[in-house]
Amino acid sequence: MKASAAVVYNEQVEAVDALKRLYEDQVLSLQTAFDSFCKSPEKAEKVHGFYPKVTIRLTDEQIQVPNGSFGFCDRAGVYETTITQPSLFYWYILRQFKALNDNHDCQFEIQLSDEVIPIHFAFPDGIHLEGQLDAAAQQKFFKVFDSPDLNFTDDSIANSELYWGERATLPLALFRAQRIDYSLHRLQHYTGTAPQAFQKFVHR
Repeated sequence: MKASAAVVYNEQVEAVDALKRLYEDQVLSLQTAFDSFCKSPEKAEKVHGFYPKVTIRLTDEQIQVPNGSFGFCDRAGVYETTITQPSLFYWYILRQFKALNDNHDCQFEIQLSDEVIPIHFAFPDGIHLEGQLDAAAQQKFFKVFDSPDLNFTDDSIANSELYWGERATLPLALFRAQRIDYSLHRLQHYTGTAPQAFQKFVHR
């Protein structure tokens, strides 16, 4: 079940740790649900897992652009993004949060989002997760679990293809969680190498 309210953190390490806890709890819940499904697919009911998200609220207009090329927002507003695999990206996220705090003295609101975690992304190599099931179980599988959604796996933010003028929130990252998960699973699929082994080229 999604969290009902955000928890506000002033300390960046505490904020990243909160993201990590929320994400790992959701993934574990999905993995447990899938194990139960494999044992008794006929008894399974709809299951959701949700990515955590971070929100910052800025009232200051950034008059002077900082020396760095990241970690600041150029106008006031509410910014948010969903996060996946905080353990993998831990030091990267922490660095970004520190820069945001240095430039804006902001707080970090952490909670579960309404963006679902596809069941395939709850497993390190889950692209063909349903392949182990028989035909009847496969049909039930897609009714019980969420699958990757192309509406969340595009590059519209990075390509500046979305109009943000009338939106309540602005993007805090170029890619949302499901889009990042999709790319991480493609790395594993095409190279046979876990994303953790790519070191700083992926997560630093």
